[in-house]
Amino acid sequence: MTKEKFFRLLSKYEQETSTPEETQLLYSYCEEAQQKAFSQTWELSDREETRLRLLKRLNRSVQTMEKQAKRKKRLRYTQIAAAVVVLLGLGWFFSKEQFYQVPAANQITLELEDGSIQILDAQEPFQLTDTDGKIVGQTSKHRLTYDTQTTASAIAYHTLTVPYGKKFTVALSDGSRVHLNSGSSLRYPKTFLQEGPREVSITGEGFFEVTKNTQQPFIVNTGGLDVRVLGTSFNVQAYTEDLASHVVLVEGAVALSAEERPTTDPVVLEPGEMGSYTKAEARLSKSRVATAVYTSWMQGQLVFRDITFENMLKKLERHYNVKINNTNAKLAQERFNASFGDVPVTAVFESLKTYHGINYTLKGDVITIH
Repeated sequence: MTKEKFFRLLSKYEQETSTPEETQLLYSYCEEAQQKAFSQTWELSDREETRLRLLKRLNRSVQTMEKQAKRKKRLRYTQIAAAVVVLLGLGWFFSKEQFYQVPAANQITLELEDGSIQILDAQEPFQLTDTDGKIVGQTSKHRLTYDTQTTASAIAYHTLTVPYGKKFTVALSDGSRVHLNSGSSLRYPKTFLQEGPREVSITGEGFFEVTKNTQQPFIVNTGGLDVRVLGTSFNVQAYTEDLASHVVLVEGAVALSAEERPTTDPVVLEPGEMGSYTKAEARLSKSRVATAVYTSWMQGQLVFRDITFENMLKKLERHYNVKINNTNAKLAQERFNASFGDVPVTAVFESLKTYHGINYTLKGDVITIH
């Protein structure tokens, strides 16, 4: 079984939409993999790595069930989880006395300080409480807002993860807001301390609106690049699979520093400038840009300017939560300019077909470029 088919069947099983035949096929493959001590590893996309990271830190709080039903369902999840362990060599241990609930791949999740996972539903309001039962945050539609009056003596981190095809906003305890694009994850303190810098980490893309505090600078870590601000608005794009990270400044001022070159003077941006960090060379540069191009995703738009076809497909995968296979190698490095509003993915590829002669086929959620 291929990696793609395994994850497709696993998704359908988790969402309880798999047919009896598909379920049996998944069971059989898991059993066969365990018996043969299968040790092959797969190359994982950022979305798959995020999903498996969530699988490792499952929600342990479930409602009490009848003993027989609980045993039966626990056995099913144990079989699936064991297969993932064997196939990916992650060495996870699943206790026989615990039941784990696997979040679906298309759900927004919040990892709490104790490692448990809370699923955030835009249609279901949720109140976040501390160990004393005090409300420290709550959700409303597509936003999680933390209480700005809460104080803390020690740092406790939360991690918000947004899957492909969705967007979400978090208002932090200092009043700063972060709008997360699809396929992104933000790690931040549940409550900022009253002294020291305010530090968060992002993987993916987010638009930051930082509350000004001259005594406590706000620092964004992207994995190789640090963004230091006092109060400003800027967009960060730092997907792990991309060759470079970008920071586009809309308002205020930011200073960029490469972690691998701590003694090098930081690159300071002015509004309308983009700072770029090339990962392979640990090199920083800046240029003038039209900021609206890089913030259009917040309005549900897709704007591409002088972008390679290969990179454009990556952005389309994240935006629409689809898999795109490009079998036309000649197209990969060709550069494109295009703009799309809030339209279905088929409209995007019909436009590419009409204006650029790019042929494609769509089967389920997989698009193949010919």
